[in-house]
Amino acid sequence: MKKTTLYILSLSAIVLILTACPVSISYPLDAVGSNKIDKKIIGTWVSDSSDVLKKVVVSKGSDENSYAIEIIEAGSNYNLSQKKFTGYVTEIDGKKFLYNRAEGTASYYTYCYEMPDKKTLILYDISLLDGGVDAVKSVQSYRDQVSSSMKKSGFLSGKQTLKKE
Repeated sequence: MKKTTLYILSLSAIVLILTACPVSISYPLDAVGSNKIDKKIIGTWVSDSSDVLKKVVVSKGSDENSYAIEIIEAGSNYNLSQKKFTGYVTEIDGKKFLYNRAEGTASYYTYCYEMPDKKTLILYDISLLDGGVDAVKSVQSYRDQVSSSMKKSGFLSGKQTLKKE
């Protein structure tokens, strides 16, 4: 019985990791607009290999601490109807995050990001591996879930590499 339960749990974790995509959450990853934008993200970003994002334009938003993000060309695996977002950045335990609110909704989508150089933006889907989405009851509990999940294998998935046009 223990082997069967362990097998099912392992299989579920593998399926979660392989099919990870941004999950909408009702809470932002930080107090909205509390951090200055990372100006290096501003620009037109393209990918010929991503199944999700092909071309994205990121510009300064309506205030100093937000971005206006528009999906110009989506890949075959892009599964959202929204193409325009307001974005914000935050940092947790040394990792940078871009969280976006779809226009006309209260849903947020969060990505971990890296910029190894000025012309490369790498986005990762994140997985909440501790308590899952159900454990997110506030901005602070979301941050706590991300922080604890970062310490586990499988936190980052769905790597998308974009180049500045």
